[in-house]
Amino acid sequence: MTVHNYRLVCVGGYLMRNGAICEKCLGSRSLIWGVKYRCFQRSFFKSCLLTISNLVNRLIGTMRFQVDRYLALSPFMATVLSESTLKLAPEKIIVKPNFVFDIGYKTNTTREGFFLFVGRLSAEKGILELLSVWKEFNEPLKIVGDGPLLESVKKAAFENPLIEYLGFKPQDQVHVLQQRCKALVFPSIWHEGMPMTVLEAKSAGTIIIANRTPNLEYLITHREDGILYKGNLNQGVKEFMGLTEQEKEQMMVAARADYQKRFCKEQAVDRLMDVYNSVAERSFR
Repeated sequence: MTVHNYRLVCVGGYLMRNGAICEKCLGSRSLIWGVKYRCFQRSFFKSCLLTISNLVNRLIGTMRFQVDRYLALSPFMATVLSESTLKLAPEKIIVKPNFVFDIGYKTNTTREGFFLFVGRLSAEKGILELLSVWKEFNEPLKIVGDGPLLESVKKAAFENPLIEYLGFKPQDQVHVLQQRCKALVFPSIWHEGMPMTVLEAKSAGTIIIANRTPNLEYLITHREDGILYKGNLNQGVKEFMGLTEQEKEQMMVAARADYQKRFCKEQAVDRLMDVYNSVAERSFR
């Protein structure tokens, strides 16, 4: 079973509440928090139903006995599962990140002078902070995506000629933008699982400026293949702009190398076959 979010331990699925990280349910024997705060689709009724379902599955041992392996996308996600009250056996939890197809490496000399944001236009993605911070920079920013904060993005683009909203784009056009931008800005404030946008950017050798959360620390090594900042996007962008051209080129090469080492199709298939084989061997004992 691949674990794509935190719904096994958090009714909302994102470990977020009111625009901030919330970890009340981690390690708690009570599932009442998700109901109290209406964490699933902001509905008391739906949160109650999902909580009851989770409680019943815990009581009858569905998660402990009916699933042979949990494929966590990152070490942080694996830790959340292992330290939860699900009481899962440690050997059942395996870290297996996602993969993306290679979109093609582009050197620094082929890059254009714009920053890029790709993602859902919602609070947990950090889009509001990005719009606010960009008032301080005299740099072009292209935004791709759709979501509940669409009007805020359109308003910012209208008021700031350096911000260009491109709307929702098909994947092939997004890949071209990822290859041409000088950096991908990823200001997400929640515990992302395995953001495909980041993996695609790494395959293109694109430098990523990202908020330092546990999962992004797994994907990016600060000043080796990207820039990590702690809650201050302004600082992250300024640090990137202070890099020399040689440093940027080195980071781009390192990002591409990390993609080939950990997030390409071949690595994912080999890892998945190892998991299947281990489960099969156990079943035939």
